[in-house]
Amino acid sequence: MIKYILIFYILLFNSIFAVVHIDSFNKQSDLGLNQQLSFNLDVLDGNNDYLSFKPDYRLNYVFSSDQYTQLFLITTMHYAKKKDITIQDKSFYHLRFIRYVSDTFRYDLFLQEQSNIFKMLKHRFLLGGSIGRNGINSTIFSHSINMGLMYELEELSTLETSQLIRLTHFQQFYIPITNSLNLYTIFYYQPDIVSFNDYRILLENRFVFKLTNHLKYSLIFDFDYDSVVEDSLSSYDMAIKQFISFQF
Repeated sequence: MIKYILIFYILLFNSIFAVVHIDSFNKQSDLGLNQQLSFNLDVLDGNNDYLSFKPDYRLNYVFSSDQYTQLFLITTMHYAKKKDITIQDKSFYHLRFIRYVSDTFRYDLFLQEQSNIFKMLKHRFLLGGSIGRNGINSTIFSHSINMGLMYELEELSTLETSQLIRLTHFQQFYIPITNSLNLYTIFYYQPDIVSFNDYRILLENRFVFKLTNHLKYSLIFDFDYDSVVEDSLSSYDMAIKQFISFQF
């Protein structure tokens, strides 16, 4: 079995794995259909018994050459097992429609589904929309801001469920450092509209280095904070990641 897994692994680009943020993918998109398929598989046997599986698929459809109307789809998961013990099991699905009504203003409609058993998150469904404005758009710096509302349905592994409406506010920054190196930063603030003591903060900094027209290297710093979590969980998660991505 291990032999066939390794053969499959070699055929799938020898661990090329990509995670590209929605907005960074947006800036790189051409007219029509743009796709990104990636896959990471790690298999260790012998002294270390370890299996890690990470498929990822991104789709962006640009309806017009001015990119005024776009549709995004992101699907990703991560499953890992060590010595018959599951150490990672999470998934993420995001669908977003973006429509610009002028050079400056736009609206977004989105739905999202995710799970993460190690954060006791059995199921989280989001449905919402927002309006956005491009603040600064120059050759050296770009900034935009969004504000909206979303419905959240959440079920924990303890079978506890909750339903609420959250404010969703995010700001995006894009800096082309050189012709081949770009910085993308996005900041989210998502409080419960009834109780602002219940809020989430998400921050991502992504350096993307263009190797070829289709091959890119990314270095990412992620920070997530949730003010209301189970007593056994940490309120924050931090991660530093690096990836090689292939886009077509």
